Amino acid sequence: MGTTAGPSGGSPYVAVDAGSVFTKAYVLDDVDGERRLVAVGRAPSDGDDGHPARDQAVARAVAQALAIGGYSGDARTDVAVTLRTHVPRVVVAAAREDAAREAAEQIERLPVRVVERVALAGGAGGAERLLGALEELTPDALIIVAAADGRGAEGKATLGALEALRFSGLAPFVVLVGQIPEGAALLDGVRHAVAPAADGAAVAAALAPLVEASSLDGVRVGTEIVAERYDVDVLTLDLGASHAVAVLASGTTGRRRVVAVARDDLGLRRGRPEILAKAGVEALLRWLPIDVDGEALRSDARRGLIAPAALPETPEELLLEHAFAREALRLLLADLPKGVAGGAAGLPPVDLVIGSGGPLAGAPRLSQAAMILLDAVQPEALTQLALDRATALPLLGHLGASAGHANVGAALERDGLLNLGLCIAPIGSGREGETAVRVEVAFATRSPVTVEVPFGAIEVVPLGIGERASLKLWPSRDFDVGLGRGNAATPRAEVEGGAVGIIIDARGRPLALPDAREKRQAKLLQWLQATRAYPQLSFVQPEE
Repeated sequence: MGTTAGPSGGSPYVAVDAGSVFTKAYVLDDVDGERRLVAVGRAPSDGDDGHPARDQAVARAVAQALAIGGYSGDARTDVAVTLRTHVPRVVVAAAREDAAREAAEQIERLPVRVVERVALAGGAGGAERLLGALEELTPDALIIVAAADGRGAEGKATLGALEALRFSGLAPFVVLVGQIPEGAALLDGVRHAVAPAADGAAVAAALAPLVEASSLDGVRVGTEIVAERYDVDVLTLDLGASHAVAVLASGTTGRRRVVAVARDDLGLRRGRPEILAKAGVEALLRWLPIDVDGEALRSDARRGLIAPAALPETPEELLLEHAFAREALRLLLADLPKGVAGGAAGLPPVDLVIGSGGPLAGAPRLSQAAMILLDAVQPEALTQLALDRATALPLLGHLGASAGHANVGAALERDGLLNLGLCIAPIGSGREGETAVRVEVAFATRSPVTVEVPFGAIEVVPLGIGERASLKLWPSRDFDVGLGRGNAATPRAEVEGGAVGIIIDARGRPLALPDAREKRQAKLLQWLQATRAYPQLSFVQPEE
């Protein structure tokens, strides 16, 4: 296939991300000597008959992206990169349960889902348990860890499982970890790789064929690029139609820990029944300032399965979608390893929270995406919020892994991520209505503004994109903005404005909602309208 001249006079570079509901095409081109993201196209992944139609979806998405980018209508362009949105499902087997658990921890940085751990020794039927798990779960990969006593009972159990696997016809992609006598020979004819050592790097390298083409691994790499580029702790939450992924990159260069959690059952379209089942009706209702019964929630969940590409058509439907989004992200964050726990939502403090995926990027108002992130993560002290508005983080992460960070840095910073603003969230608890924090915003080109935000409230101070200001923070004696209770703070660097502004979240950590339905709905309405997240008065119930 040929290429065509783009707006910059060069040849466009087209990439495709084949999602389960939408297929997206991205056009990158040279602009002033830099590779920039110039257009994004999107088409349903299913055909008119409801069955997957990948080739047609790719053609439609590419054609739309080229048209948006201003390229000629008869252009034929090479698709240089094709990603797929898929959570690789992995079974881990080892002689002992503790060895299987340790092996699962070795791949914590990869966006894969460990669906089962199988102990092969310690009782009869280890091979049968493994084959039963493979038949029931149909994973994408199986990791088998060498037994410590290669010639003893544990070693024999491992070899017995390999031999049974060979003739079962159930073998997925297999990764042999460590030295297993005769292991490779027993898997003759089975697609497999060998990790010579039981460490994360070796196992990750062996799993590379499974994850490298995944857009979710691009999310992981993109998060690492941002963390390295700015030397900050970053949490990315990627919520799609059929998946949910969290990536946490914390620490300093050379000592940065990256943890990824991937779920293929918490997507905001196909995963709604599971979200409802896991979270429960009451957890979802607590985010709604309107009356909705359990049957309406179940009906909405079924609709997500039947018509996954359908978009909310009313404010009520949008509220339901955003309630499901909050609970999906909450359930996802609960899966992060206990070793990273801390903070109101079980997370360590982070400098930057990035929201990604169609449901967040497609929110009609940017303040809606910001509120979903705040309610799910509950960040403390000072935290920057950003949105992957073009849902291009997976692609740019993939390009960064293959071409080097510098080549895609400009596109990632300028085209991929939209700065939503800074969140100031004082830590502590107080009486409703009493001042939690006083904030002075000294603008560069206009008079300063001082606001006092009471406990239980949230307010937004407009500070537009590109605008800069300095801050002074005076928390009340029972609150902390990062320097101890009651201690004032003045950030050393100026704050840069975002699409939403400076969000002062004094609702408390952990976030608590009133138990009484009427009070809870009134409080939610107050918060949502204070942030201008939804149309004014759109939730007022008609009088009977």
